[in-house]
Amino acid sequence: ALPIYSYKEKTYDHLKQYYRTAYTHQHSVNVTGAAGNVDYAIGASLLDQTSPVNGTYKKKNLSANVGVEVFKGLTLRSNTQLINSKNTTAGVNGRSSIYSGVGGVLGAPAYVDLNFKNTAGIPVVHYDRNSNGVLPFYTYKFQSNLAETNRVIQSINANYKFSKNLEFDYKYGYDHTRFDNKEFIANQTTTKTPNRGIDPFDGKLAQELIKHTVQNSLLSAYLRLDFQRDLKWKLPIQSTTQVAYDWRKEDFYSLTATGSGYGVEPPFTIASANSSTSKDEVSEFVTFGYLVNQKFDYANLFGISVGVRSDYSSAFGSGGKPFTFPRADAYFRIA
Repeated sequence: ALPIYSYKEKTYDHLKQYYRTAYTHQHSVNVTGAAGNVDYAIGASLLDQTSPVNGTYKKKNLSANVGVEVFKGLTLRSNTQLINSKNTTAGVNGRSSIYSGVGGVLGAPAYVDLNFKNTAGIPVVHYDRNSNGVLPFYTYKFQSNLAETNRVIQSINANYKFSKNLEFDYKYGYDHTRFDNKEFIANQTTTKTPNRGIDPFDGKLAQELIKHTVQNSLLSAYLRLDFQRDLKWKLPIQSTTQVAYDWRKEDFYSLTATGSGYGVEPPFTIASANSSTSKDEVSEFVTFGYLVNQKFDYANLFGISVGVRSDYSSAFGSGGKPFTFPRADAYFRIA
């Protein structure tokens, strides 16, 4: 088939120029075992990915699950996860399409060399002086992005079987996440096209910090009775009673700062910008209450269950009344 267009100039495969071979490396190591009344599972993993366009994504994960039987009936377990990830790929979601790398590549004529650099070693802004678009390699030269996430997940469980009928259980969970997002546009006023490029031409730094913490504490008591075995009744009834106290707290903090106007040499901080703006947000939410459930099973044939939950919430201010939610259900086994 003949090409629709033919050029006297040299032509280029833009997709081949734009895309690169991307690699993914994944490593993990896990150790499990037990000794006496202690068991453990410890692991570490590393994920390293390169984008076929620009940037990398790296994720590290450490985990430890340790359990111990302190004495007969009492067991403790701790589960810990530490997670860190760094992303420099900077997706184009929410951005103007004139900064879209793929859009600039697909729209360029075949005779345009996307890898061309001027005498200063800088990729050109655009092949068309009348266009407000920006070619991708110019963007990657003057704009950088970093999204870093750090997360700590910790859970603790203590279980005490006081007797064959009575059991106490306590669970505590902690989940803290910190997001650090940074976008920097370098100063372009000293290039050979000082009035073209990524706006603003004198540079911009945008930083966002988010801290989010969730905590949960749950104390439960279970009383289980078999009427035939424990009470010496002839009725094949099993009874399960649960009484629990539940407490939850959520903390949120965010800080966004933007600096505009930078020189060509560092430092590039919010304080060193010609002008800057910032805003922050803080919120806290607490809820606590109790839960009571009662269940009866008859010879694995049918059963009923009733319960009630009552919670206080900080969303309604101090002195607010609790919200109470009753429930009930039943079942019948046909076969």
